[in-house]
Amino acid sequence: MKTQDNCIISKNSEILLLEISDHEEEGGYWESVFYELNQDKKNDYFTRFKDLKNNHLITFSIALNCPKNVRITKQGKEYLAKMNGVLFISHSSKDEKYAKIIKDFLLDIGVPNNRIFCTSISGNGVHRRISSEIKEKLRYSILNLVILSNNYYQSIPCTNEMGIIWYLDTDSILLALPEITSNNIQGFYDKNDYLRRFDNAEDILVICKTVCRLFRINEPKYDIYEIAKNNFLDSYNSIYKI
Repeated sequence: MKTQDNCIISKNSEILLLEISDHEEEGGYWESVFYELNQDKKNDYFTRFKDLKNNHLITFSIALNCPKNVRITKQGKEYLAKMNGVLFISHSSKDEKYAKIIKDFLLDIGVPNNRIFCTSISGNGVHRRISSEIKEKLRYSILNLVILSNNYYQSIPCTNEMGIIWYLDTDSILLALPEITSNNIQGFYDKNDYLRRFDNAEDILVICKTVCRLFRINEPKYDIYEIAKNNFLDSYNSIYKI
């Protein structure tokens, strides 16, 4: 996984970071773990400990061939938050029906429901204060999917979200409704930014592959993907009655 600070660690190191987080306040935890390990497994652990330390995610010392005083740094805590980050669907509340098409597609291809944030959909939206929770989700989002429309541009909260997404430079996909083209796109994005379409099968495949890569989930089998894609297209076409 890569963060905005260009910190890259292995999947196994991420697993260790989660283990450290779960047991950070338990005195004697690592002594008990290392007591049961042979030297090869200890060496594997130390390799991952050093990986985390070299990337400034943890601090620790070594005594009697065992990690001591293991602590997660501020950067490590931010990395953990990013590991549990969401796919943020930025949209106008007037375009809720299109956001739901996307959400259903994401669930169909294997994205966990709790990794999808969408303010208009019950169970995937704001639980506390709108502005602070949106700010938090955007800060730690893994992918932003922006539904561009006339409604979006007429909404001050939406254009604020667009500015934050542009500034953070997190991976983003622009999914435009028919009224938005490269000739009238506005704000922080322009005609040089590629617009994806709801009715384009190739664009739907790009969304699937991008999501699976960034969320580290297996791409769905062909038949499952075809059902998900066709449901996506059918839902969209039923709205536009094409």
